[in-house]
Amino acid sequence: MTKYMLTTLAAIIFPLTTSTSHAREIVDKKLGFRITIPDEFEEFPVPVRMERPTILYSFIRQSDTGENNVNIMIERMNGTIGRELLTVESLEPRQGELPPGSKLTIYKTQWKGHALTGSDMRMIEGGIPFIARSVQVPLSGEAIQITVGGPAAADTEITQVLEQMLGTLEGESNWDAGASEDDGFERRVTAIFNSLRYVAAVIALIVFLRIRRKKRRQQQYAASEALSSPPPISPDFRPPTEDE
Repeated sequence: MTKYMLTTLAAIIFPLTTSTSHAREIVDKKLGFRITIPDEFEEFPVPVRMERPTILYSFIRQSDTGENNVNIMIERMNGTIGRELLTVESLEPRQGELPPGSKLTIYKTQWKGHALTGSDMRMIEGGIPFIARSVQVPLSGEAIQITVGGPAAADTEITQVLEQMLGTLEGESNWDAGASEDDGFERRVTAIFNSLRYVAAVIALIVFLRIRRKKRRQQQYAASEALSSPPPISPDFRPPTEDE
């Protein structure tokens, strides 16, 4: 990540003020889909997306303290995908690309009657458990991958956000007209791991900035306490008398 991106992320992860954003609809004419982003999510700045050219849209829902931020990322997959379902066994050869201690599982979901497989990554960073879930959608022109991530405390909400977005996603699917089983399978696996590595890097940055911010606040508090406390009185101190 570039220094510019680190600065930008710091600004949006720890905002000075919070604002309320209403649900918004994205209409992507180039890839032929529309989708609704839930309430209270704000768009990530452009520099964040510039770090990964495949990212089409990215959003964050900020909490007052920055403790429960939830992130959304929509990526293009540079091609269509086939019907072959992902399995833990098919991803096993590349598990080493994930952060140490992380766990990747596969779960099932649906979109427009099509059975899809999603990936679920659990990791711990700075003693805090995090989750990142991704689903790849077989659009006819080019598939997309939707990833929602955040602290494990927001597990239920992360699931709801992802399912809500799938429920509003409209677009033609190459599966409607038939698709080979293994079309773009390696591309699918690569997209998953690239996305999860990126999410892991962002999570690590969030934790680093959070710890640094906490230390800074503690230092500021200690400094203010030192200024507000009167200096200790020496036991040998004797107030002056009128004769003196």
